[in-house]
Amino acid sequence: MKKLIMICVVVTMFLAAMATIANASTITYNVAYDDNYSGTFDINEVLSVPQFDSSMGILLNVTIDFEVNTNGTIGFENFPLDTPFNGNIYTYFYFQNPVVDSTRGTLDLSFNSSTIASVAWDVQETYALNLTGYDGAIDFAGTSGFSTTYVDETDSGSLYYDSDLSAFIGSSTVDFELIGDAYSAMVMPGNGVSSVSTSGLGDVEITYEYIPEPATLSLLVLGGVALLKRKQK
Repeated sequence: MKKLIMICVVVTMFLAAMATIANASTITYNVAYDDNYSGTFDINEVLSVPQFDSSMGILLNVTIDFEVNTNGTIGFENFPLDTPFNGNIYTYFYFQNPVVDSTRGTLDLSFNSSTIASVAWDVQETYALNLTGYDGAIDFAGTSGFSTTYVDETDSGSLYYDSDLSAFIGSSTVDFELIGDAYSAMVMPGNGVSSVSTSGLGDVEITYEYIPEPATLSLLVLGGVALLKRKQK
């Protein structure tokens, strides 16, 4: 009979624990860095999110979603001439052959000293333009202007942890490093106004799944133990 009572109590505690886990809560933090640069950029940023506060409950697992992106545009305006422009512009410097320099860069996101997302580009494009004389607005559009996207690269992913969660618990932060650089080269013949703009983006979202009010489970366990002792007397 005592064994049966013990088994019933253990099963009851197990079912209660499972019910509590099934009703687990989540909390999500997001941090992002996004900036636009004219020509070149040099990014060295730490993206930080809060650690899980253990007073909120028992941490079950951690999901990290992340993304890096670079986007760049190049433009040209036939200014200030009234005469048409027919020619090429280039996203690189060149002296005959080979190509000496190009519009290029890298952007990396790291966690725990390991790269988790990375983009790189090396653009050597030639754009043949046929533009009218200056149309009165330096907007890299209209009949005398030109604009196009020269790079749009994205890398993203997700990490999941359900064991050894100590690094995510505390009153400090979980840190990610965003490091990148970009170099823009452009050649155009004759008169004109050129524009090269490059943006670098790093985005991190961390979700903590946890059991709220850890005292609930503790009371279940203590209550079960007390019941066993009482039945055994």
